[in-house]
Amino acid sequence: MNQLLTVNTRFGTSTALFNTIHKRLITVMHGDEDVTTSLQEWERNSLQQDLANGFGYTQTFKAARVVSTGFGTFIFPLRGRDCESRRFEMAVQIAGWLAETRPHQDSAYQTSAAVRAVENSERYTNVVYKAGHDQFSIVINGNTLGKTRIKSDIIVLEGK
Repeated sequence: MNQLLTVNTRFGTSTALFNTIHKRLITVMHGDEDVTTSLQEWERNSLQQDLANGFGYTQTFKAARVVSTGFGTFIFPLRGRDCESRRFEMAVQIAGWLAETRPHQDSAYQTSAAVRAVENSERYTNVVYKAGHDQFSIVINGNTLGKTRIKSDIIVLEGK
């Protein structure tokens, strides 16, 4: 899946088109100008490696469901309406994340924890996820919701 991410380059704040499946940097735009070829090879490689590892970018979601739980803060990007099927998909993705990261827990507990998380989630607009190199944060409508130094505390789900 391709994502538009805001990154810092030597040209200033730029927009990078990044493929999350193949972990490949497609293009970098500064304003209306494509600066991909203007970046030196080590700059492109460094930027691609940072984005592949989840560092050094800002991602803005027009609409998202956000919930803070005991095992992390989840961001579920919404594309289209916020209906029951989207909340069901959010629960499935949270349960899948729990099964992947906590295989020792009972699957019934994982499912119920995911359902509780979705029931406690709220819909927000203009959600900004800032992934720095030493600090990660969520900003909702200009207010910082959470700030952490541990990358795994904020989980951006695939969304639907």
